[in-house]
Amino acid sequence: MTLSKSVIACLLLGLLTTACQPQSSDNSQSTPSETTPPASSPTPQPSLDPAGDPSLPPSPQVEASPELTTEPIAMGDSSQTSLDWAGVYQGVVPCASCSGIETTLTLNPDRSYRLTLRYLGESDEEIERSGTFSWNEQGNTITLSNSDNAPSQYLVGENQLIQLDQQGERITGGLADQYILSKMDSSSESSSDSSSRLSQASPLGEEPSTTSKNPLFDTRWQLIELRGEPIEVRSDAQAVPFLLFNTKDNALQGSGGCNQLRGSYQRQAGNRLSFSQVATTQKACADMALESAFLEVLGMVDNYTLSNDQLSLHKAKMAPLMRLQAVEAP
Repeated sequence: MTLSKSVIACLLLGLLTTACQPQSSDNSQSTPSETTPPASSPTPQPSLDPAGDPSLPPSPQVEASPELTTEPIAMGDSSQTSLDWAGVYQGVVPCASCSGIETTLTLNPDRSYRLTLRYLGESDEEIERSGTFSWNEQGNTITLSNSDNAPSQYLVGENQLIQLDQQGERITGGLADQYILSKMDSSSESSSDSSSRLSQASPLGEEPSTTSKNPLFDTRWQLIELRGEPIEVRSDAQAVPFLLFNTKDNALQGSGGCNQLRGSYQRQAGNRLSFSQVATTQKACADMALESAFLEVLGMVDNYTLSNDQLSLHKAKMAPLMRLQAVEAP
C-alpha cells in the first residue's frame, strides 16, 4: 500500500512538471516578440529633406530674404535723386493772345524758386513769383507754391523742365514740344566766356571781339528764296517771312508771313546754327502754305553762311534750304 501511494505521487508530480513546461516555453517566447521590433520595421532615421518630414524645422533657405530688399533700392532712382536739377531754366512757351511767354524759372537746392514771365508783344512788364516747390511721390514732378495763375507743375528731365497742364498731365498737340524750358549753362552767364565762344564761332574769319561786328545779329533777314524757289516780294513787308537774331539771350524773333514767331537760337564753332522752342501766334490767314513751309524748313537748319548782305541756311552740305536778304526794319 505504501508503495502504491509513492507511485501515484510520482505520477502526479510528473504530470504537474509536464503541464508547467509548455506554459513556461510560451511565456519565454512571447517576451522577445513584445520587446524586439520586427526586422521589417527599422528605426526611422532623421530625414535630410525638410519637405519629407513636416515635424522638422523650416529650411535655412529663408536666410536668402535679404536679397529681396535690394530691388526697391534700385527702383528708388528718380529725377530728384539722380539728376542735377538745380539751376536756371529758360524758354518761350506758346501764348493764345501774344507772341509767346518768355519764361525763366530758377530752382535752388533748398527747394526755393523764382519764376519770371514776360508776355512778348504785349508789354515789357515782367511778372515774378517766388516761393518753395515740392516733389511728387515718384520724384519726377515739381509743384510750385504761391504761383497763382502762373504754371505750377513741371516734369523734371535731364537739363530740361516740361510744363504740364493744370491737371498735371503732359500737353499734347502740335505745340507740345514748345512747352519745354532748357537748363542754361552757368558759364553762359559770364560775359568773358560768351566772348570766347563767339570768337571761336565767328563766320568768314572776321574779327568778332564784340557781337556788334557780326552782321548776323540785330539785322532783319527777309526771306527771298525757299527750297530753291524765289519768294515774291510784296509791298506789305509783314507778309514776307523774316528773322531777327537778337544778341540778348540768344533770342529769335520774326514772322512766318502771317503769325509772329519767337524762339531761341544756338550758334557754335564752324558756323553751326540751330533753332529751338520756336512758338508762333495762332492767327488764321487766307494762305498759310508759305508760313507752314517756312517753319518746317526752319526746324531742319544746322549751319549757315554769310555772303555780303545775304544769309543762307543749310542742312549739312546740302544746297541752301532758304536764302534771306538783309533789309532795313520797317
